[in-house]
Amino acid sequence: MNCFLNFLSFWLLLGGCHLSKADLYTEYEERLDIFIEGTLKKPGCDISRDILRIHFDDQEHFCEDGIKKEIDRINGRGDGIDFSLASLGWIFWHYWDSPLLTTELKTGLVEAVTTVPLFYSEEGYLGPMQYWSENHQVGWYAAEYLIGSAFAHRPELAGLIFTASGVNGSVHQERGGERLRRWMRYRLKYGFSEFNSDTYGPIAYRAVAAAAGCSPDPETRDLSRMVMNLQLYDHIVGSKGVKIVTPQGRSYGGGKMEGGRYTHLWLIKGEGNANDIENEFGSAQGLHFSLAVLHGYKLPSVLLEVAADLRIGTFEMKERFGLGEYEEDGVGGDDADECTFWFGNGGYFSPVHPRCLFIVGDEYNLWNRSDTWMDIAVAKPLWDLSPDIIDIAGVIGAPLGHGAVLGPGNVQTFRSPDIFLSSFQDYKGGYMAGQQHAWQATLDIYRHGMVFTTQPTTDNWVGGILPKVGQVGTTLLALYSPEVLTTLAFSVNMTHAHFRKADYDEYEETEDIGEGSRWFIGRQGDAYVALYSWKATYFIEEEDGTVKELVAPGVQNVWICEVGSAALNGSFDTFQETIVGTSEVEVNINWDNSLVECLVDNGCLAGILDFIDCMTGICSSFKEGNDDTTECLNTIHRELDLAHDQEQWVQLVGSCLADVKKSDIDVTYRMNGSVITYGWAAPLVIDGQVIKTDSFPRYENQFTSMEWGQRNVSIEAGGKQLYMEFDNGVIEQN
Repeated sequence: MNCFLNFLSFWLLLGGCHLSKADLYTEYEERLDIFIEGTLKKPGCDISRDILRIHFDDQEHFCEDGIKKEIDRINGRGDGIDFSLASLGWIFWHYWDSPLLTTELKTGLVEAVTTVPLFYSEEGYLGPMQYWSENHQVGWYAAEYLIGSAFAHRPELAGLIFTASGVNGSVHQERGGERLRRWMRYRLKYGFSEFNSDTYGPIAYRAVAAAAGCSPDPETRDLSRMVMNLQLYDHIVGSKGVKIVTPQGRSYGGGKMEGGRYTHLWLIKGEGNANDIENEFGSAQGLHFSLAVLHGYKLPSVLLEVAADLRIGTFEMKERFGLGEYEEDGVGGDDADECTFWFGNGGYFSPVHPRCLFIVGDEYNLWNRSDTWMDIAVAKPLWDLSPDIIDIAGVIGAPLGHGAVLGPGNVQTFRSPDIFLSSFQDYKGGYMAGQQHAWQATLDIYRHGMVFTTQPTTDNWVGGILPKVGQVGTTLLALYSPEVLTTLAFSVNMTHAHFRKADYDEYEETEDIGEGSRWFIGRQGDAYVALYSWKATYFIEEEDGTVKELVAPGVQNVWICEVGSAALNGSFDTFQETIVGTSEVEVNINWDNSLVECLVDNGCLAGILDFIDCMTGICSSFKEGNDDTTECLNTIHRELDLAHDQEQWVQLVGSCLADVKKSDIDVTYRMNGSVITYGWAAPLVIDGQVIKTDSFPRYENQFTSMEWGQRNVSIEAGGKQLYMEFDNGVIEQN
């Protein structure tokens, strides 16, 4: 292995520096050979490595313990067993007759896949297994289809009955194939709902690649390859090096701040360092991709050309992902199949389809079989009493349920060789997120050069309250003003930013420029970033001495981000002087004469004394309102007895809270002669020109122009083209 790593280092110094665009495909094929060799020789037992070893009849390195561990995982019925279940399609379809597979292994594999429920309609205790998010769906669908079709194809397996379903492989081929093709068509029509997720995108990709390489029928194979091509295109366009740096439908704090490197992009793009390459060896994504290639998939040359152009050019790009529950020409929510679609879109309890959890729970009898449905079974008596109650709860709970729906995401991106700024435009501001990541500026991915903000609720860096974001080129405004219900439910009291100042080559922050506002400005190499907070801020030092969290106390805030580079702005001093010397920010908050909003936003409902102080102080001007809520709160204040205990007081205040709206924020931002205005109820405007922030095309960039709903796509770069027609399976590439 040491000799191989020495060769790898030599390749990085020579071949890894990109000889010329004419050699792009040759370089890619060299990387694929390097990946295969590195995976075969990587020490240890793992199903991904060992399937590849079976393909090459590598008796020296093959280790059956990796497959045995997979059998144990399936039999353990834990969450996520579907993440690699489709891997078994390769074994059953292509390698079942390999001499490396002992009778014991084959028996274990057959018993495992014929006893596990392959869909949540099948009998048996499901426990923690999940079948419904986008990546789980394709994992189960591809597994059922590939395993079922392989069983139907092999005479010795064709008559076996799957105990959870009571049917044979042929029926599972039909059922799984129908579900898988429907899933693929949704992705081609609406894009991925877990858009550009650095966690779940790669998981879904494995199942798609397995279907691309194993599907016995041309329709399913072609659909899979089209989806695979588009997902690779999304990841190429949305990545800097080996890290996906656009907004994400689902992401976690560690991936956003520390790691989150998708090393499979080295294999595709040729970018990455030695650690990235070594980490890619043996990866599930690389395994499925390489096997798909070995079984007929051909990477479109144009994707390599796009990646090469993105390394050297400056681009502004638009994309659109996901379907919103309010959109026309969408999917209903009246039966279990439609509701399963919405689960894949994060719409578990949306205001439009709040009945879905109960429809699916009843249809598949999940109330005492699935951990998830057992957790919500307490609400089933209300459903049984009257579904209308659930509809009302869905509307009232819209601040919590609507925000989690993964779409529509209109993504605006500015990228150059040094800097990347990308965001969801005007995306569900004020609503509770699921695990969406709204915006990010990216400098050096290896030195924590990721800058973004969140408004925490249950987790410091995941989800939280979504901002209303507007981006124009290298400038971004993020407005935070949460819905009243979410503010109360999660005691929202701050926003914060990830800004790891010690990892910058140069770092400066301005003095207080009014009411605590200031700029934080940094340089990494030739890339620059400046971050502004309207509210006063402070850094938190962690126990290990790390400083990465910039906290701004307060319910509302406005953050502004500017990015630049030596190529775009000249010296760092010039960039900094422009920011500090020419910027001016004016922020106005309008509580709409809402006493409730003032009380919530200023933390006045934390206790009786806080309530009294605010009613006689900061919120006193709103006591003259003539609405029912204001009168109710005034009555409590007049009759309040300090002898009331906290629980009594909470009940009294709770009885007053009615249908109130969030506070409105309006921003005027002047910078270097330009004026940008944006507001909660106002469009994004720069120098008098209204900037469109919704209804983006599926793609609009230098390589692709594709309208939303269009049934074909053409990607062109460097004299190469990929053309695909979704309805008839046409895939043309040169």
